[in-house]
Amino acid sequence: MLIAAGPWSSFGFLAQRVWEGDRVNFEVVTDTGSADAVRELAGELRDVSSEFATTTAAVPGELLVGLRCLPEALGRRTFSRFDRADGTLTIDLTVSQERFAGQTVAWQREELGRLLEERFGHVLATTSAPWSPAQREAVRHAARTMLLSAGWLDGARSRARALLEQGQPIDQVAEAAGLESAEVEDIYVAMLTEHG
Repeated sequence: MLIAAGPWSSFGFLAQRVWEGDRVNFEVVTDTGSADAVRELAGELRDVSSEFATTTAAVPGELLVGLRCLPEALGRRTFSRFDRADGTLTIDLTVSQERFAGQTVAWQREELGRLLEERFGHVLATTSAPWSPAQREAVRHAARTMLLSAGWLDGARSRARALLEQGQPIDQVAEAAGLESAEVEDIYVAMLTEHG
């Protein structure tokens, strides 16, 4: 399966060719403002995409993942569709600029990972793509592996949370997770609020 190749003119995204090989024509696709790190994070996903393409080589079609971080006032929503004419599955993930503005890169990374994994699960269960159950599972597994490899799932914030749950001091957790102490403190406060 090819990842993130598609008809860019229909999306109005910024598209940048970043890698081309025997099985993959991969492009980073983003439409974001300057208040977030989504454009930078799209590059991380690109960096781990070749494994996805190799793992899903037996699955016909293409996968286009678009990442948008836009003002809520635009009313843009996440959508997915499968185009039978060209065999392209599109996942267009839109997140709120207001929600992402001011958040750390680690927070944005893990939130995008959570949302993408959720979307993959929904899309693979409901798409009209002519894939067998085994092919759908291969795509789901490859997507999860790609997100884990990029640190978008079970990343630094998740590691910090696990260490805090073990009773580790904030400064040691920050060092072990590679986060600023202030971010670890925020995670700790959120944990206290959840359990409060």
